[in-house]
Formats: sequence, structure tokens, C-alpha cells
Amino acid sequence: MKPIQKPRVKSMHLNDKKRRRIKKTPVIVLVIVLILVIGGVLISNGSEKGSGVEIPLTPTPVEPVTEGATSSYDIDTPESLTAIINKQRPLAAEYVPNDLVVPTIAMRGNISDDEQYVRQATATALETMAQAAANEGIELVLGSGYRSYDLQENLFSSYAEASGIEQANTYSARAGQSEHQTGLAVDLVGSDYECYLEICFEETSTGQWLKEHAHKYGFIIRFLQGKESITGYQYEPWHLRYVGTELATAITQSGLTMEEYFKLVE
Repeated sequence: MKPIQKPRVKSMHLNDKKRRRIKKTPVIVLVIVLILVIGGVLISNGSEKGSGVEIPLTPTPVEPVTEGATSSYDIDTPESLTAIINKQRPLAAEYVPNDLVVPTIAMRGNISDDEQYVRQATATALETMAQAAANEGIELVLGSGYRSYDLQENLFSSYAEASGIEQANTYSARAGQSEHQTGLAVDLVGSDYECYLEICFEETSTGQWLKEHAHKYGFIIRFLQGKESITGYQYEPWHLRYVGTELATAITQSGLTMEEYFKLVE
């Protein structure tokens, strides 16, 4: 048996090795170039971030900002402090607030028994506001607070008899359509009774003080000037409505009526 001969391995000549190295060189160079390019980009981005300029990889979605976030307020339930009562949104004849109290504040001399009352939240805010006004030399007087359905019916009838139904409907509410029935509305005047229930009340020191400060205590001037077609009533700078400080401030700063603020009108 002939011995098995191992295949001869051709030895690699030095020149052959050089040739292979030369063939590999372009690949190595290409890899090095890519590394340098990538590194340069990273360094560039890093220097931009260091200079206060950021290049976000993915744009951050921006939530739209909505004005007058009103969804948290209940404007439909009669017991709500933010209920909207008007000619299109009346109260039932039998509705009477269950937390009526008599506030500690000066009152009109011939005020009726009903009108001395307001809801507890209104009373607390009214007392605080009256004290703040007194500190500045202004005495607030409650001219009218809560009015029952029957009282409002009698008042409107008397006004309609005096000036006609159409005219009366511009300055007095029909029964069920009055905010006074909620116990959240008040008619105010100064201790001198100057311009009581008249538009000129706006020009008095008491009217001016209320216009500037009432919202801080949760009250708004409910029937604004120039908004008669929206509210259905003439401008009444003496008629204030309690809605809470947060909402009162927002509505006052907006210059809108409650109907506009809550988008009940176009």
C-alpha cells in the first residue's frame, strides 16, 4: 500500500501577502471614513445641544388650548351656584332654595320679608364684600335678594300695568324667569340710595367700586351694557349675580354675558 501523501500547500510568497493587504486596504479605509463621518455628526449634534439648540428626534404633539373651560360648571341644575336662568331657561313655580339665610348687611328700609334672604353661599360672599367696601368708606345696602315665584309674578304685573307688558319685559322678569328666585342674585345700592335701580348707579362711588371689585368676591354684573339683545334686559349695574370667585373673574375679564361665555347664543 502506498503511503497517503498529504497535499502540498503552496507557501505564500511575501509579495502575495502584500497583494492581499492591498486588496483589503480600500475596505478598511471605507470603514474608517464612515466611522469618522458618523462621529462628526454626533459631535456636531452634541455641540448644538450644548449651545442651547435642541434638535428633537420626534416632534412633540401640542395639545390645543381651549378658552373658557366651561365643562366643569353645571348651568342646568337649579340648585347649582352656576345655573343660568333667563327667559328661555325658567324655574318651576314650586322651586325654593333649601339654604336661604338672612345675611348680616344693611338692608333697604321697606324690603319685603322674602327679599331679605339669599342662599348661604351668597350671604357669606356678600358679607365679606360688604366688609371690604366698608374698609374703603362705602356701605353696601341690600335692596332685594330672594324673590318667590308669587312675589315676582306680582311685581311684573304691577310693572306691566304701569308701562305695558312689552316695556316691562325689558326691565323686569316674568315669574319663573328671574334670577332672584335662585337666591343667588342681589340688587345693591349705597347708603345714600343714589340712583337706586337706575342706570346712573354706575356713576356713583358705590357702583364704581362694585364694577371694579365685585368679581373678587364671586359676583358678576349680570346684565351688561350693549348686551340687551342677548340677556333680554336693559343694563343693570346694580344687579349682581353670585357664581363663585373663579368663574366671576373669568366672566368679568372676558367681557361676556353668561349666555355668551357658556355658548348658549351664536
